[in-house]
Amino acid sequence: MDSETNLHIALSKDNKIIGMIESNGESDMFAFQNTKLVNVGEVYVIPEYRGSSLSRDLLHFVIDYERQKGARYLWVGHGTANPNARGFWNKYFKTYQYELVRKIEKY
Repeated sequence: MDSETNLHIALSKDNKIIGMIESNGESDMFAFQNTKLVNVGEVYVIPEYRGSSLSRDLLHFVIDYERQKGARYLWVGHGTANPNARGFWNKYFKTYQYELVRKIEKY
């Protein structure tokens, strides 16, 4: 981790880690020049707490935390092959960029 990265931890009542989310100042300067932009990612919730809205609560915590630090936008990048991640992030973020990849093969 670097000085721009924040790891936010959710604890159970008995102080065990049950979830976490990361935020950092990594920016996409092409689309948001001169704007405080924060990357959100690496959300994890232990299996016993999945479906409890803990991921949403962690995201809302990050939104409030980063807003207080002057952020105007959050962004997230996720693998489209993970349907759980895609379903979660698409609830809270709007797509502004698509990337395509092609395997280099002989014609």
